[in-house]
Amino acid sequence: MSEPPGDEFEPPSSPNGLGGTRSGGEESAGESLIGALKKSVQEIEKASEIGPDKNELDDITSANAPDMAIRNASPFDQKNREKSFIERPGRKPRQRAEENFIQRIFTRIPAGLWGLLIFALLIAFLMGGLAAIAQKNLARSSEKILRIAPDQSVSYGFQDLQGVWVNSTPQYWMYFKVNENKYEWVIQFPETPGLRYFSRGDLVLANDVMVATQRGALGTPVDPERLYIGYMPISLININIRLKLSEGAMMWEVEPQESKRLEGPVSVLFNPHAAQNFNWTKAR
Repeated sequence: MSEPPGDEFEPPSSPNGLGGTRSGGEESAGESLIGALKKSVQEIEKASEIGPDKNELDDITSANAPDMAIRNASPFDQKNREKSFIERPGRKPRQRAEENFIQRIFTRIPAGLWGLLIFALLIAFLMGGLAAIAQKNLARSSEKILRIAPDQSVSYGFQDLQGVWVNSTPQYWMYFKVNENKYEWVIQFPETPGLRYFSRGDLVLANDVMVATQRGALGTPVDPERLYIGYMPISLININIRLKLSEGAMMWEVEPQESKRLEGPVSVLFNPHAAQNFNWTKAR
């Protein structure tokens, strides 16, 4: 066998340059590689000094803003924010803030304030009911005040009615006092000696028809000798009464439709089915 020529065979050089010798061509190639590496390092350093483009930074910042806000927040805020996104993923932050604000308002209202609110609502409801009743009474009071046809052959004036008129029977006692065009009508029953029913108001005369219209603003009568007696207003808006006057005497003729306008305890004195007469005597 022939041996390999010693001058032509050389072991391969180590990648890190150890464990062998290099020829002149290899050294020149290594120097070229080192020069290229140095040039690349210089370009990298130059690029780092210049920095990235401003538009690129804006894009990166806007894209990463939510993540940065979460990372910069406290652990408690991060947990609540993550929880809110998990529980209500479809709601916007502003909507969630409004809901939290309303919830805080209702939870912070004291119990006493809730009571006042309910009381105010009840008062408003009561006032509304009273307003409806007042409107109904106003509609009734705006009815035609003269409902009975006067007798054109007879004519009375207020001077014929001035003074105090009384009417007393075993079932009732009452007086009717006239001062100019104002009247006071008081009724008392024997079974209630400590209570009287009254009506105060204005009078209108049309020949022989007297129209008595109750006015609550005229106050309540008082008996100075019997202060223990209470007075209750008669449920009345107005009533038409036909008059017949003579010397010291007066007669009322009350039609059935007018008797129905009197309500409450005094209504037992009036017949809603037939005309009724009341005879009065002038006391003074």
